[in-house]
Amino acid sequence: VLLNSQENTSLIDFHKAIVLFLAVVEIGIAIFLWKLYGYLPSMLFLLNPVSFLLTGYHSQCEAVAIFFAFLSWFLYLKSEGNSRKSSFYRLLSAFVLGLSLMTKHFLFIFPIWIFFLSLRKKPLMKNILWGVFYCVITYTVFFAGFGIEIARHMEDRDKIVLGITENVFKYQGPYGSSALVTLLNLYIPKYFVSFFFDGLPVFKGYTAIFIVALVFVGF
Repeated sequence: VLLNSQENTSLIDFHKAIVLFLAVVEIGIAIFLWKLYGYLPSMLFLLNPVSFLLTGYHSQCEAVAIFFAFLSWFLYLKSEGNSRKSSFYRLLSAFVLGLSLMTKHFLFIFPIWIFFLSLRKKPLMKNILWGVFYCVITYTVFFAGFGIEIARHMEDRDKIVLGITENVFKYQGPYGSSALVTLLNLYIPKYFVSFFFDGLPVFKGYTAIFIVALVFVGF
């Protein structure tokens, strides 16, 4: 808003402002790491070259999504140690995790991991219900972001829905440089992956394998 109020604002100034904002966010992430896991992980995060590239050069929003994710995890852990406000902190954690997914959805499976975590606690049925409720809240917030965008452009809603479908749910990265795909190709023939996974209704091929792998890791 401040930049838009300046008539002579250049793209370089805009880039500097974005980098400054992301740098502050990364300091926040480092503080979470320090509080949760200690000094060394915090420093490793701040000094790793990937952060410099994503924040200083590309200026992408990964840091914002990670910040919300850490805040969500912090609130979830706080719910574990505070019986009086446990429900409040858990609900707030789910909402904030939804904001993380809304910013960038690379932690899309994480709510399912939280559900798996609830299976290890007693009373079992109560925690299962909480786990399901946690997932519902998180994904509701996530999909609400799409609903807001569609509502803002009702005259072009078909194009908006198509864009969301193609660029979010059907997005496929450069498989040629993917570490997972390269590793799988060493042991599994490509025709085997195509035969068993290309016919799936939503997620196909290596994407399906990747999602199954993520769910399995959380379990």
